[in-house]
Amino acid sequence: MFLNPQDIVVITGAASGMGRAYAIAFARLNCRLALCDIDENGLDETCNQVAAFSKEACLRAVVNIAEVDSVNAFAQRVNRELGPARVVINNAGIEGSAQPSWQTPLAMYEKVMAVNYFGVVHGCRSFLPQLLTYQRAWLVNISSVFGLIGTPNHTDYCGSKFAVRGYTEALRAELNGSGVHVMLVHPGGVNTRIARQDISRPFAEQFLKSTPEQVVKQVLRAMANGRARVVCGHNSWKTALAARLLPLGLLSRLIWRELSGFIDSKNYPPPTGALQRDSSGDGPKIEQEKTMKKMLILLGGLIIAAVIWSIASYPRIGSLVYEVGVATEAAVYGFEKKQQPLGELDMVYYAGGNTDGPTIVMLHGYSADKMVWLRFARHLTDSYHILIPDLAGHGETGFQADWDYTMAAQAERVVALLDALNIEQAHIIGNSMGGFISGQFALDYPQRTLSIAPVDPAGVTTPEPSDMEKMLAEGRNPFLIENGEQFAEFYQMTMAKPPWLPGMVLDAMAEDYRVLAPQLEAIFEDIQRSPLLADRLGELQVPALILWGDQDALIHVSGAERWHALIPDSQLTVWEGIGHMPMLEIPEASAQRYRAFLARGE
Repeated sequence: MFLNPQDIVVITGAASGMGRAYAIAFARLNCRLALCDIDENGLDETCNQVAAFSKEACLRAVVNIAEVDSVNAFAQRVNRELGPARVVINNAGIEGSAQPSWQTPLAMYEKVMAVNYFGVVHGCRSFLPQLLTYQRAWLVNISSVFGLIGTPNHTDYCGSKFAVRGYTEALRAELNGSGVHVMLVHPGGVNTRIARQDISRPFAEQFLKSTPEQVVKQVLRAMANGRARVVCGHNSWKTALAARLLPLGLLSRLIWRELSGFIDSKNYPPPTGALQRDSSGDGPKIEQEKTMKKMLILLGGLIIAAVIWSIASYPRIGSLVYEVGVATEAAVYGFEKKQQPLGELDMVYYAGGNTDGPTIVMLHGYSADKMVWLRFARHLTDSYHILIPDLAGHGETGFQADWDYTMAAQAERVVALLDALNIEQAHIIGNSMGGFISGQFALDYPQRTLSIAPVDPAGVTTPEPSDMEKMLAEGRNPFLIENGEQFAEFYQMTMAKPPWLPGMVLDAMAEDYRVLAPQLEAIFEDIQRSPLLADRLGELQVPALILWGDQDALIHVSGAERWHALIPDSQLTVWEGIGHMPMLEIPEASAQRYRAFLARGE
């Protein structure tokens, strides 16, 4: 993990909402917390909730961040009683007047700027000397999606959040190479008490769909990945994309159209400068020509902007293309993304199919995520209820250094998911590490298992070494990527017939693997210390279908016959010319084989 237990984390605005969610999240990481807010009662409640996750008492202080002396005194107390802060989250803020600029008192502008902008400046200046004592520290300033776009009725609030954005970007440039990682956060659509007070109920119901806990999880993941900026919350990425691509005039019109149903039009003056028809009859024609020219200019501008943004954001644009593509596939196939709290973590998973049918749980492999099963699962949705989780340490469920990633712990979390969803029994199919977990699950929870289907599974030593095992013997883990060339080599090992992906998506995946290498290394260590299954597979009481590709470069196909021989009631299918992931290489054929296996037991 990017933090160590006992690291000191400062959070402003910790009395409710996002600040409280940050406090609980860092408490779960065993950090020591220094919390401040102007709301003393809310601050006490946050400390009470934090106590459920941490034995460390919070340092709490009533602070007005708009007053520099108040913030300086808080910083001095933190350093004196806890030591220098390693993480500072400048989160405190207030909403604006929520009315047109000409109706907003000047005093309101001054108040909003004092808290939202100067509060951030005070936090940075007061705590920066402490952060600079570390070789690696984090300074996180909270702006808003309204620091990316301006919206009607929020000139005071937008002005303050744009100011935070400019200040943070300039500060990041100044601190480059210092060891202090400066990150800017643009949350949007977050259902907090302050946000609900500021806007109408219909607006809240339509736009405030993200919880503080969901957004905080994204922020912590971005911190771990070294991101300089993160846009998070319900549909906020669309706002960021529009702000980058669209001309300002068009963006303003689109914003007005989107929000017009929530704004009292009586507060606004009537439009002026209506179209005047030319007495010669040429007026409309001239206006049409002007409109056409504007549209052509707009189209050209969009193309240029898209090219510039692609270059500037590469490979981020690849990640965006991938995320949108996966979300679209999931929606088309009828899968809904859900989140289930399971004690120490919130498991994110896809759910779909026939809820009246038997349940199938599909488990991905090491370093993969839930999307690898979508094209396979779509062929089973008519008859089966399907759950596809992101296992701990992977995908949107996230990673924490103190979590247990052994196969027994992963199997236990699958049981916890079934318990939470009131599902008594399930078929378990898993690829690679997921296949290892499927066997572990059936051995540890036989009464909960209808069948298993290990697909190119880990968990049993293969008679012949694979290409990956040869690399591991030489001291190199192909999953731990340092550059694009290594990723290209690794990607070729995963599949013999990979589905086509744009180059920008592959480059984005390579960058993700590079950034996540420390996390993957920690997970791999837990996998390696998990006991192998060969001595126990003979105890299996459920039918098993073993699927394998004969070109698997990660786990040698010689393991297929060994699994088949070890499991009493097992069937085996090996496909020629297929690699490590048949469910992606031949999704329909592999799903049909699995359906036939399930039908025999029904």
